Amino acid sequence: MMDPAQFEEIVRGVLTDREPADVRVIMPVTAFAAQDDDGDDVEVVGVTFTQADNENLSFVVMVEMEDGEVFPTMRDTVWRRTAEI
Repeated sequence: MMDPAQFEEIVRGVLTDREPADVRVIMPVTAFAAQDDDGDDVEVVGVTFTQADNENLSFVVMVEMEDGEVFPTMRDTVWRRTAEI
């Protein structure tokens, strides 16, 4: 097992060595239901980009597995689900 002080030193080194342009920005949005490229249902909760590349956006989505596990991930393309009339 790693010594906690050694672990803290490694984490601090990684965080302080990052360029500001590498920092990922997450902008929350009003959540909406969508489908991803694979046709899976997701809930979009934000948009993310890096300071160095603020023209290529990704959607932050919540994915729910069959067992009920929910986790955040990113998708490049989503399609908003609309209520059927």
